[in-house]
Amino acid sequence: MEESVTYQEIVAKGVAKGRREGELSFGRNTLLLQGEQRFGRPTKKIREAIAAINDTDQLQRLLVRQFEVSTWEELLGVPPRSPRRRRST
Repeated sequence: MEESVTYQEIVAKGVAKGRREGELSFGRNTLLLQGEQRFGRPTKKIREAIAAINDTDQLQRLLVRQFEVSTWEELLGVPPRSPRRRRST
């Protein structure tokens, strides 16, 4: 069975998928670690935006671009947080 062409194709697809997921995970974690040093702790919204990235090329572009911007929001193209309003009492 292990010598069949179909089996080998299934294994190869599984290995490729695992490799891609590993690259994505590494890229996301690297972006978060480096970005936290540069921009500060990411908000939940920023973490969710990074977790949603499923393109290794996009992650690589963001890793390079982080040195050209000054905020998480600017890096990811998300609207900046609005300042909290004080409640009047």
